[in-house]
Amino acid sequence: MNDNTIIPASAHRGALQTRQAPFWTHRNVLVKVAVDSVDSPRSQRNYSAAVHEFLDWCEDRNVGTLTKALVQTYKQHLAGLISDRTKQPLSSSSINLKLSAVRTMVREVADNHEIAAVVGIDDRTASSVARVKGAKNEGTRAGNWLNRAQAERLLNQPDTSSLKGLRD
Repeated sequence: MNDNTIIPASAHRGALQTRQAPFWTHRNVLVKVAVDSVDSPRSQRNYSAAVHEFLDWCEDRNVGTLTKALVQTYKQHLAGLISDRTKQPLSSSSINLKLSAVRTMVREVADNHEIAAVVGIDDRTASSVARVKGAKNEGTRAGNWLNRAQAERLLNQPDTSSLKGLRD
């Protein structure tokens, strides 16, 4: 199937209407704009994987149009996934990284109007997708934390009668 398929218009007798191919069929362009927006090789690898994963998910569901609701549904899908490595649900930071890559892809496509016209993603779509909130960072804090008494002892430790103590 090419990018534009001619189909009969149901509203007009004999008239022809152009139907745009689903946005995910432009996979190479979508991945490229997302990857080109970040500098770090690690970020590029992560964004590439995240955008491919999103586009695979859209293709599996035969989604035609990118919407805010679609990205919100994808966020819920991610929240229900189990990590292959940890056998635990995906962490909020993993979910947020994947959503960030999708948001970046949409923003970069909308900013490039030539690509946006072909892919079918406009400024309005990009704006609404940008408002999809990330997963909340909940849970226990990593590391060793001081309790109140330990923190007070640490703060009272320097000798405030010397310059070094005042500095510390």
